[in-house]
Amino acid sequence: MYAIRRETGFTTRFTEGGSTTPRSVAKAHKRGAYELERVTKERRYEIAARRLLTSYGIPHHITEEVITLLEKVHKENMLRGRNSRVVIAALLMHVSKSRNAHLPSEVFEKIAGAPLKRVNRCYRMLLNSGVITPTQASKPRKPSQVVVSIASKQEVRDVFLKQNISLSLVAQFADKAYSKLQGRKPAGVAAAAVYLTLKMVNSRKAQLEIARAAGVSPLTLRRALKHLMEKLDVEISI
Repeated sequence: MYAIRRETGFTTRFTEGGSTTPRSVAKAHKRGAYELERVTKERRYEIAARRLLTSYGIPHHITEEVITLLEKVHKENMLRGRNSRVVIAALLMHVSKSRNAHLPSEVFEKIAGAPLKRVNRCYRMLLNSGVITPTQASKPRKPSQVVVSIASKQEVRDVFLKQNISLSLVAQFADKAYSKLQGRKPAGVAAAAVYLTLKMVNSRKAQLEIARAAGVSPLTLRRALKHLMEKLDVEISI
């Protein structure tokens, strides 16, 4: 160690081979490096989330909301030790509920790369932590509204026009069927009503196609269709 004595009377000591950077500057540099690393990680999560959601056809406005919430989760340091894909799926579940966007459970499972129960568990954790707030229970859509949504799809609309199927009659039929099928999802009943109608005119539309248009799983469609046929006392090959 050696010292340099200045005319002011102060002595500055240096350690040979040591750093001459003032502590305040070193701390600022360290803090800046940490912030840069945090922003870089945040950006990496954002890119991965956008790519993942886009690959499954999630609408742009919903994707942006999920990414905004993901940034909040990252700032709260809640991604550490957790599967980021499960968190993204849980945030998507929250946004889809708040926007009344019906997504099949398979979408959440594929995005998470995990069973739906893990996504639900993560969703509850985010709610309890206060990162996301519970969505107000929205009034469920009527089956007739879902029928209109399904019929707006190009492939289904073409069949309706070609076979001269009355959309209003199918919508009324779905609402009446829903009133008799207690405990069934409106979207499931609507999908079953549309599928049954198309089946009666010998259309070969797949259950998966109708289910996706309704925002339900094929299993939900089949269950609703089974109950619907029991009530109507009809038999078709499903």
